[in-house]
Amino acid sequence: NTVRDVFVRDRLKGTTVRISVGPGGEQGNARSENPAISADGRFVAFESLATNLVPGTARPEEELRAALASASTTAQWSGQPRGSVPEEVVAQLSRSNVYVRDVARGATALVSVALDGRVGDLSSVDAAISADGRFVAFASAATTLVARDTNAVKSAFDSPATLMGLGGVDIFLRDRKQGTTSRISPRSDGAEADVNSSKPSVSPDGRWVAFVSAGDLETGGARRLHLHDRKRRQTREVALDYPVSTGLSFHLSAASFSANSRWMAVASEFYSLTPSPSGVGPDERGPRVVRFWLYDVSSGKLDQVWERFRNSGQPWPPAITDGGVLMGVGAQTDYGPQALFLYDIAAGKELPVSPGPVPEGAFRFSPALSADGQTLSFSSTGGTDPEGPPIFQVYAQRL
Repeated sequence: NTVRDVFVRDRLKGTTVRISVGPGGEQGNARSENPAISADGRFVAFESLATNLVPGTARPEEELRAALASASTTAQWSGQPRGSVPEEVVAQLSRSNVYVRDVARGATALVSVALDGRVGDLSSVDAAISADGRFVAFASAATTLVARDTNAVKSAFDSPATLMGLGGVDIFLRDRKQGTTSRISPRSDGAEADVNSSKPSVSPDGRWVAFVSAGDLETGGARRLHLHDRKRRQTREVALDYPVSTGLSFHLSAASFSANSRWMAVASEFYSLTPSPSGVGPDERGPRVVRFWLYDVSSGKLDQVWERFRNSGQPWPPAITDGGVLMGVGAQTDYGPQALFLYDIAAGKELPVSPGPVPEGAFRFSPALSADGQTLSFSSTGGTDPEGPPIFQVYAQRL
């Protein structure tokens, strides 16, 4: 199908299964990406522009016509019947939805479902799933997933690439067992947030949902981390310390939870006011500093456990073990190639990580750490033919 798909690799059986398929194994007609997997590997949540994974998710004809008319890059197709519009153009104008694939049953279900059972009216992205696959958190600009959602800025052309620019992007939690969807990013006084929220993550037990807001849901401000308690229906800010002069240069990763749902790890990034150890920075603003934080969700205790300089890009979410002991992180050290590091929080020291299956010095990123801290998975272009284009591969390394 020449589009990006989602796959699951069973390392014990040595088998690979394509997840982004529809009824009867029909392959998706547009790209699928950003998967999240349950603890036992049975359920996989992902986002997709495909319109054939679940019946009824194709964009209505009248909406497609409006999108064609408003998208200057496809103006030549405006007013044409759907059948005469190339499939790649239809896919470009499709809205992204969130799905869950039951690997055992071979069934795909729509998660970003509206109150009337149909697909949401605007795009949904960034799926995160609980350990048992029951709860799925995601970000969406849709106004039809819950009642009284009026803060979206509607547009006929709202591809995932432009989603965050629309405004009114909220965080939702779908309970697949109860068949209910709740919005968890309004302000604590019940008023709708006037800022975008993004990067949701859900704890393995499904109780906690962390997300990043483009402003403080209480008083307004820079990007901040929030934690929602599903049982108590309360949202609190996790107040990370950062220099006030950083302004919009401050970034947050998505949060990661330990398997026992007690510990939450997150990375923050800002431009330092002091030089890096090498005295080299990317520009006049100084070098970028990444700080790694560990938060005890039961006690509310927050600790900065590590700090590193890096060259470019936003911080990858740190990975954390069951007991909150180790984190595998992606960070560029002293403006060299991006590598992976482990940090023993209890001992307060960095642990060496061998290059593993990729050449030393190759870029390694998007780490994931097993609950026992024995296996580190990551992406890399290290095995790419130097004469050809870079190809991203996924690796698992025994520590």
